[in-house]
Amino acid sequence: LTASMANVVMVPVEDVQSEVDRLLQYKSVGPKVLRTVAQIEIKSPFLELVQEYEQWGRRKRFLWQWLDYGTRMMQLPSVRSDLSDDALMAKNLANMLNVVTDDIGDEDHNCDLLQALMSILFRDGNRTPDETYEQRVARIDRIPMNERERRESKFCLDVLLAFKKFAGKLPNWSEMERILRYDMQQMINEKFYSAMVNTSQWLLNSEEQALYGPHTMNAMIFCSIDLMASEHVNQDEIGTIRAIFWNANLMANTANCIATWKREVKVRDFTSPIFPLALEAGALRKEELDGMSVEDIIAALEKHQIERKLLERWIGYANKIRVLGKSLKSLNAEEFIRKNEEFLELHLACSGHI
Repeated sequence: LTASMANVVMVPVEDVQSEVDRLLQYKSVGPKVLRTVAQIEIKSPFLELVQEYEQWGRRKRFLWQWLDYGTRMMQLPSVRSDLSDDALMAKNLANMLNVVTDDIGDEDHNCDLLQALMSILFRDGNRTPDETYEQRVARIDRIPMNERERRESKFCLDVLLAFKKFAGKLPNWSEMERILRYDMQQMINEKFYSAMVNTSQWLLNSEEQALYGPHTMNAMIFCSIDLMASEHVNQDEIGTIRAIFWNANLMANTANCIATWKREVKVRDFTSPIFPLALEAGALRKEELDGMSVEDIIAALEKHQIERKLLERWIGYANKIRVLGKSLKSLNAEEFIRKNEEFLELHLACSGHI
């Protein structure tokens, strides 16, 4: 690794704290960014699904506007301009599936429903390629579940089918579909991890959180979609591109954590990276976590400056991207890091609103 870092511009260790200070300043630009996001126009067919979701869902319209705005930042330069809108729509639909299943895992801890969704959403591969929509709905109706679970299941099916309509139009769909399916399944698998940890908090640790948790940020799904919409990408570089996007996943998970952890404490959701990091830093103790009030948990994390420790990790992931991207022709590492910093700014500016 040391040899590969030659001629790569890194953030020196002695400058990390000043870099953290610089990044934290993005919290002050909140009002301007909030106004910009609130003006985002949601387009059809995503709009119709948002309107349907708003009849029973938990998230506000602002989140969908925020996701649309943020998703535009993370696109490979190789994506064909005439396919950019279809790729963006596919990503937004993947975001919607992510949000709905996220609440099922993080807040409802409903592993039975997640298991049913895995079967409903991803069974159509080699085993049942000709299964119709009506047959899938009938399969949902045969599964014992309450009215809300049935509504969520049918909604997730509608979102997935809309997603496949747009992703399936992309020219490299046939070559990348199997990989995209894998990425989507990892997104759902992360919800199982969240449900498990939130009902068994003694399982919390940074290693597993870093393996499973970042899949909730969808960067790997976005990578596969962009490659489906790209031309002239050297196949030998795809493995490294995915490694770079994985580090972007870690950066995004870190940014999202800083923006949302105070909200998550209120619903006893301890799956973001700040909580195992707080345990390691001695800010929290597992055996006391259940009995601590929201105010006490927030005070403990603020006292130990855990957000700063997270940003130190974010800087480390950026440095890793610099190393990985040094020899790539299809992706400029510094430009990609700049986009990730814009994504961090979007999170910090909208803390408490997503």
